[in-house]
Amino acid sequence: MVLIAKIWDRFEEICIVLLLAFMTVVNFINVIGRYFFSRSFSSAEELVVTSFVYVSMFGIAVAYKRGAHLGMDLLTQRVPQKVRAWMVLFSLLCSLLLISIIFYLSFDIIASQMRTGERASATGLPAYYQRISIPLGCFLMTIRAIQWGVLEFRKDFFGKAKGD
Repeated sequence: MVLIAKIWDRFEEICIVLLLAFMTVVNFINVIGRYFFSRSFSSAEELVVTSFVYVSMFGIAVAYKRGAHLGMDLLTQRVPQKVRAWMVLFSLLCSLLLISIIFYLSFDIIASQMRTGERASATGLPAYYQRISIPLGCFLMTIRAIQWGVLEFRKDFFGKAKGD
């Protein structure tokens, strides 16, 4: 059970590392193919771009988990701790609203691509494979934003962090 919890806690980082390694290998093979054989693999760029989209979405979830998303702390550092707790809660609610809108709109795009049978030009894979990263990323962002928000709220409102 502890191992599963550790893997879940590091899920996004593990995916990012694997995808970055995959992107590096694919690009390296493509460069070798161009340099030595004067041939480029047409699907390499598409695979790398798709992987990059997944890395970006997972990276946003990691930023939420670490509380490293963009924020302006000039104001929050000058208010009492309990007020800061409510500001964290407001920030969390705004984030969840934005994530929900992106999540909803991404399904519209995916449904359209599935209806039309759109395919990626180089690999021939269904085009929605790349777009599935958006709702998946939104799901992970929601979980990590809530984790961060609850921990920060508790720390500021009660003056203690998880486990204290």
